[in-house]
Amino acid sequence: MDLVQSSIDPASLAQQLQALQPRFDMSDGDLLATYWRFHPRFRFLKTLPGHAAVLDVGAGAGGLPGWKTWLEPVRTDLRLYAVDRTPAPHGHGYEAWACSDLDDALPDFAAASFDAALLSHVVEHLRDPARLLGWIGRCVRPGGRVYVEWPSEVSTTLPPREALLPLGIDIIISNFFDDCTHRRLIPAAEVHAALSATGLRPTASGTIDLGL
Repeated sequence: MDLVQSSIDPASLAQQLQALQPRFDMSDGDLLATYWRFHPRFRFLKTLPGHAAVLDVGAGAGGLPGWKTWLEPVRTDLRLYAVDRTPAPHGHGYEAWACSDLDDALPDFAAASFDAALLSHVVEHLRDPARLLGWIGRCVRPGGRVYVEWPSEVSTTLPPREALLPLGIDIIISNFFDDCTHRRLIPAAEVHAALSATGLRPTASGTIDLGL
């Protein structure tokens, strides 16, 4: 088991969070919509070329198709394909769903060629993320786009969930190691190198900083 060494005092963090006051005069629904409008994952999907075939790797509960019609612009032209270990209750929103343990076997689609691929919080769960990223790079057509999102180094410095719960902060995950399925923190250079080896080049990178 990894040793969690937090640089943040849990009690101080709890006091800071409990002292926060609303800064915007808007409903929870409007606040959520504003958050996602600026999120790079949402913007990636909403700004893809027309009629793009999009591979959703690690599709989870299958919620990505809901973004096609939520907020402007409506993107019902997009064709979504999914990969995850098990089927999802909302999987009907995809053109096809492949069940695959990405540590054991790469997905098998009849025509594995896509205009875009989206991987959100996938690479940190894999033994060999470069293997999957290499496959993604080969499956994306020339001129295609790939979006990869995963935890940053900062996540290893946050207090563990078990230290926050007694202080009234009920959170699903705080520290990187709160999720026992996380294997290791992946350096950005490793992701860039794996994709660059397939001919892709980075056009943007950065940190999604939600503060504490």
